[in-house]
Amino acid sequence: MAGYKVKSAKIRDSYNPTDEKQLEIRKHVYTRLGQMKDARAEYDKDWDKWMRQWDSTRIERKADDWKSNIKIPMTSSIIESMLSELNNQELKPWVLPRGSEDEGKATVMNAILEYTWDTAKSDVALMEIIKDALIFGTGIGQEYFWREPRTLKDEKGNDTKVLEYDDCYLEPVKLEDFYIDEKARAFSGPYGARDCIRRYIMDYDDFRTFFTGEK
Repeated sequence: MAGYKVKSAKIRDSYNPTDEKQLEIRKHVYTRLGQMKDARAEYDKDWDKWMRQWDSTRIERKADDWKSNIKIPMTSSIIESMLSELNNQELKPWVLPRGSEDEGKATVMNAILEYTWDTAKSDVALMEIIKDALIFGTGIGQEYFWREPRTLKDEKGNDTKVLEYDDCYLEPVKLEDFYIDEKARAFSGPYGARDCIRRYIMDYDDFRTFFTGEK
C-alpha cells in the first residue's frame, strides 16, 4: 500500500525532524494511521449518530413547521439507568489465587491494586469507559505508570524537584482518537493486534515531561 501524505498535519510546523531515523518513524506512523483509518471508515459515520441519540439532539425544525418535535429521550435514559446500576456494583479488577499456595501473593497483589485504584480514582475512569461502551459499542481505557514532576523553589531560590503523582493511572480514551491494527480480531491471541495508535496532540515540552520526566 502506498504511503499516506497528510498535507493538513499542522504538527509539522513545529515538529519537522531532519534525522533519517526519525523521518522513517514518522513516515511509518502516518502510513499505519492511514491504513487504520481506511479500515474503520465505515463505522465512523455511525458514531456521531449514536452520540446525538444519547445527547437527545432534536432535529431542527423548518420555518413553516408548527408541530412539536419533543421526544422522550429513550437512549439517554436507558444508558443513564444502566450506568447507575453498574456504579452500584463497584466494578474493578480483583486477583484470585489458583491454589492455596497463591493465597498469600493474591492478598498482597490485591492490597496494591486497592491502593493504586483509589489513588488514581480509577472507578471514575472505569465509568467513563463503560459509558462509551454503552453509547458506541466499544470503550477504550489506557493504563500506564504516570509520573508528574514539578519544580519548587525554596525561600533561597533553590530548585527542588518533586513528584506530584507517581503511580499507576487509568485513563479513558475516546474511540475517535483510537486506531487499531486493521487485520486484528482481538487485542491478543493468534489474531491479536500488531499495533495500535492513540491520537493525542500535546506541546513538545509537555511531551518530554510526560514521557521522560524531565524538560
